[in-house]
This record gives sequence, C-alpha cells and structure tokens, in this order.
Amino acid sequence: HGVPGELNRAGANAALIGEIDPNRKYVDAMVGVMANLTVVVIPGANHRAAIRDPLFLEELLKFLANHRQSTTDD
Repeated sequence: HGVPGELNRAGANAALIGEIDPNRKYVDAMVGVMANLTVVVIPGANHRAAIRDPLFLEELLKFLANHRQSTTDD
C-alpha cells in the first residue's frame, strides 16, 4: 500500500480544524500521509465555531504569507 502520488506531490497544505470537530479524525489520519501538511487545531472549537475563532484567521494568514508564490515568474 503506497501513498497516492497526488498526496506526495502536493504543495503546501493547511488544515485548520476545531479541537472537538467530528471531522478532526480525517485530518488526523492525513498527518504523516499527506506531504507538506500543516495542521492547526483550534482549542475548544467545534466545526462551526472554529472559523469564528480569531486564531483561525491568524493562522490562515500566517500560512498564506509563508507559502506565497510569485505570480510574476512567468
């Protein structure tokens, strides 16, 4: 059983997930499987509350800034 090629070739990936989100098990399963995966767990948050937590936006903006690609390299 190998890791699908798409997961090994993937660029930077982020998963921002609430600590008590029922979907967290799927994110946890991707750790170590998906290349370049950054996981941020929002403490105490469920699926709906995570996006409203200030940490969500802070971490998302940090991730985007750290993985910015120039569009002028054509």
